[in-house]
Amino acid sequence: MAGKKPFGLRFRRNKDNLLFRLRGKLDGSGACQMEHALNRLRDVPNHARLTVDLSGVRDFDYFGIVHFAKVLRGRRYRFSEICLSGLESGTERLFKRVGLANGKVTRFQL
Repeated sequence: MAGKKPFGLRFRRNKDNLLFRLRGKLDGSGACQMEHALNRLRDVPNHARLTVDLSGVRDFDYFGIVHFAKVLRGRRYRFSEICLSGLESGTERLFKRVGLANGKVTRFQL
């Protein structure tokens, strides 16, 4: 299908700040890629801050969002703060249903 971009994940680290920039379609496979990338981070101090930039994601799959929320929920004790950025208002409503929103992620539920 023309026009569909594959999922992409870029990672940047600056001392205790980690930034993941996601692009393309966030589906189950993309959420698993994010999970594997987080699993590979071994030397992250407990006071590190994780920011996930979703401004490059153009298509969201509901299963991908739910799995993405579970991935972040499973790591909430590993980071001092988890922040999401780049959600559009319509998509943010869907993310709020699984306990995520723009800004600091303060609650997780599923």
